[in-house]
Amino acid sequence: MGAVRAPHCIFILMAGGPSQADLFDFEEGPWTPASFRPATFGGLRFPQGLMPRLAEQLDSVSFLRKMCAPSTTHSVAQARLPVLLSVGISGADSVYGRACAAGASGPCDFEEACLAARGRLRAADAGLRIEITMGGWDNHQAIYETALNARDPNSVARRFDAGLGALLAGLKMDGLLSETLVVAMGEFGRIPGPLNVQGGRDHCLYHSALVAGAGTPGGQVLSTAGGAPPGLWS
Repeated sequence: MGAVRAPHCIFILMAGGPSQADLFDFEEGPWTPASFRPATFGGLRFPQGLMPRLAEQLDSVSFLRKMCAPSTTHSVAQARLPVLLSVGISGADSVYGRACAAGASGPCDFEEACLAARGRLRAADAGLRIEITMGGWDNHQAIYETALNARDPNSVARRFDAGLGALLAGLKMDGLLSETLVVAMGEFGRIPGPLNVQGGRDHCLYHSALVAGAGTPGGQVLSTAGGAPPGLWS
C-alpha cells in the first residue's frame, strides 16, 4: 500500500503481539476451535465466531499481511511502530490505553475508548491523531481459553471486536470513515500453525495489520510486505 493521506488517524496498538494466524491472516487448521465458525467473505476467510462485529464490517476492512517486525522484544518493536505509518496528519490528540480523555473521571475499557475517539472526531475542527492501546495479547499459554476465547464476551478478542466493530460502524454513520485512517496492529506476531506445548503461541517477527477508511479498498489483502522465509508458513 502506498502513502495514504487523511485528516484523521486512529491507531490501535494491540500490545503484546496478537496472533495474526487467528485474526488478520487467518490460518485454519485442526487447532482452530469450532467456536471460531470460519466463513468466507468475498475473497477473505475470517473467524466470524470470534469477531462477529468486525465480520459485519469486512466490506470496509482490508489487511496488510506478512509484515516483518524489527524485533520480537516488546519494547524494541513498540518503539519502532510509528515508522510503519505513512500518513499525513495535522494536530495531535491522544487516547492512551485505559485513560480515556473524553470527560471520563476514571479508567475506561476498550469499547469506551473507541467511543471517546469517535466523539473526539465528531467534535474536531482540525485533523486528529488518536492513539488507543489495548493490552492482553501476549498469549504463550492457553490462548483459546483466555484472550481468543470466542465463547467469552469478556475475552480480549471479543472486547476488541465489540469496540472496533462499533467504531467502524459509527464512523460510517457519521460520514467520517472516508476522512479517517484506522489501523490496528501489534508490535509483532505469533508463530502460526499448531499451538505450543502450553496451548499458546510464541513470538514471531511476521505479523499483520487491519486497515480501514481514508479511501483504502475494503474486503481484500492490500499487500504482503516483504514476504516470509520459506517454510515459516505451514
